[in-house]
Amino acid sequence: MNEKKGEVILIVDDDPYTLESISSLLNEHGYSVVACGNAADAMAKIQKNRIDIVLTDIRMPVVSGIELLEKIHSFNSEIPVILITAYAELDMAIDAIRRGAFDFITKPYSPEYLVHAVERAIEHNRYVRLEKEFKCMLQDSVKEKTEKLNEIEVLAAGIAHEIRNPIGNVKAAAQLCFKKYDPDERLRTYLKIIIKNTEKVNRVIKDLLNLAKPHKALFKRGSIDKVINNLCDLVKAKCSKQKVLLIKRSSRRLPEISLDERLLEEAFLNLILNALDAMPKGGRLAITTYYDYNAREIVISFIDSGSGISEDNQGRIFYPFFTTKKNGTGLGLSLALQIIELHKGKIHIESKLDYGTEVTVRLPAYKG
Repeated sequence: MNEKKGEVILIVDDDPYTLESISSLLNEHGYSVVACGNAADAMAKIQKNRIDIVLTDIRMPVVSGIELLEKIHSFNSEIPVILITAYAELDMAIDAIRRGAFDFITKPYSPEYLVHAVERAIEHNRYVRLEKEFKCMLQDSVKEKTEKLNEIEVLAAGIAHEIRNPIGNVKAAAQLCFKKYDPDERLRTYLKIIIKNTEKVNRVIKDLLNLAKPHKALFKRGSIDKVINNLCDLVKAKCSKQKVLLIKRSSRRLPEISLDERLLEEAFLNLILNALDAMPKGGRLAITTYYDYNAREIVISFIDSGSGISEDNQGRIFYPFFTTKKNGTGLGLSLALQIIELHKGKIHIESKLDYGTEVTVRLPAYKG
């Protein structure tokens, strides 16, 4: 028997023989095992005990493995779930991956393959823990402003270097498979998932570097209307697809401001995409600009009719990595705040659950 490991594996299957064989295999490799014959018992174990990884059959009476996956992630979205499936159920397994399953194993499988899948899930859990520690470190750095900023920049650059190269190789290999080997439809689906997720990792790395490293702005006199018009053209198709009515209002003859167009577009795009994410089934987004003569500021407001933000979360939305979205990185608003403050501006958010959100940005007019 191998050295005892600390991870607890939950196995769910209505076949007693399968339960016994997988339990024995994982026990031999030093894992603690909890075995259940149905989804109800499995959820009871998860709610009362520490469970690190779940292995479940797809085909089970009453509650299927996919339904169990959704119940588990409703309770704790960070538990990796590995599905055990027959070859004929591969389409169902692929659908489960899209719903958040960590991996799937097709029958018949070798003991070595099953153990390897468990080991990869354990490694995934370790990365999640490291990410949490890193999030806490970044949040502390925001609260303490610039203290240890150089250390974070070095750390972010190091992480980016260590991740970007292998991720780039993974994407290149997947693209090569498309061009060279003429994959069938099922393999093409897998390759598209690989490419899509490598692109997401690269976006997270880019945002992380932008957050950790101060922006180098190239300021010049310019029009806020030009920035807003560019963004409206950019998101017009997405709004139409989501059935979101996009409304743009602007006062005439707005004063110019000192701005970096590229950075402001990036900040405002994050605000617009957040609004659209809050209206998946349609709604209304109004972007209004006017000049506040008393304050000598250009005011830009983004008002959506989306799901809104709870009072508890409104105080945390600018923290790096804070997100309520399943696939969000939690960096968009942090970057937007950083860019707006770089322009000597202010941002204010008012929101009510189920009614929508208003984001107001104030930027000083150009003083020539």
